[in-house]
Amino acid sequence: TIFLVRHAEQDMTVTNDPPLTAEGQARAELLKDILSKTTISGAYTTTYTRGSATALPTVKANNIQITNYKLEDDEEKLVASIVQQYKGKNVLFIGH
Repeated sequence: TIFLVRHAEQDMTVTNDPPLTAEGQARAELLKDILSKTTISGAYTTTYTRGSATALPTVKANNIQITNYKLEDDEEKLVASIVQQYKGKNVLFIGH
């Protein structure tokens, strides 16, 4: 199962790689809580702060690492790779 989530609320006053707002941080924690009964084996996000910060609580709770992807990556190949590597497991995918 791939849990596909858009990054949480970002600080719109910051123009270059904005962090999450307090509301966004709370939403990232809520995501962790929602997924708390599910073992997450992998997590994918871009290198942008807002994506990584959205994934971080869930990543820490599952003791896993974030795998970064680029927005320019071939989406079909990326999905095929995730499906092959994590067959039968759960993956968190934070998008934009």
